[in-house]
Amino acid sequence: LAAWASLGPNAGLYAVLYRTAPIFAWLRAPARFGVLVSLALSVLAGIAIAHLLPRTRRAAIAGAVIAAAAAVELATPLRFRQVQPFAPAYEVLATLPPGPVIELPFLAKDGELHGHASYMLRSTSHWMPLINGYSDYIPPEFQERAQSLRGFPSRDAFRALRASPPRYAVFHPAAYRDPALLRRRMLEFADCLRPIYTKGTAELYEVLLDCPAALSSAGDD
Repeated sequence: LAAWASLGPNAGLYAVLYRTAPIFAWLRAPARFGVLVSLALSVLAGIAIAHLLPRTRRAAIAGAVIAAAAAVELATPLRFRQVQPFAPAYEVLATLPPGPVIELPFLAKDGELHGHASYMLRSTSHWMPLINGYSDYIPPEFQERAQSLRGFPSRDAFRALRASPPRYAVFHPAAYRDPALLRRRMLEFADCLRPIYTKGTAELYEVLLDCPAALSSAGDD
């Protein structure tokens, strides 16, 4: 049953549980039922071994080998990637008055949305509100705005940010496919971006929403 439910709504069982048991609405990833599958297989394997070992001539040796194999598998260390030190721009940002932050480039395509998780990790250096975000559930309005924000700074991007304007912008020029295009955009909207820290791999700017370019975009229909 756990294996069936782990296949998600399209397989049927999880859809039934979702509609009939309210607690299942809290489960974001049905694949986590796989943990119960592993637990059940471990219990069943233990029952099988307890049944078969007495029938072997060297049950103690066989049991020791099985126990050693299980211990080796369990002792395999988990390998976590080491987090590289954050760019100096984040240290500067942490000293500034609080305000919403937008990290750029603003990832918009399905295959790259997980990159927002790295922005969330870096936000732990300053703990300011972050316009970027990533989760198993992605609201439709996020994807709609992402198409406009990926071109920030631009008139479409300023228009999309009316409801939740950022105070600071952190650019990662090396992450852009065309850094030269980014520089041209930043030059065009130079009166909207006040440089705070422009050294290193991350550049920090204050976003000035009262600049002529932002005001003109806010007035467009």
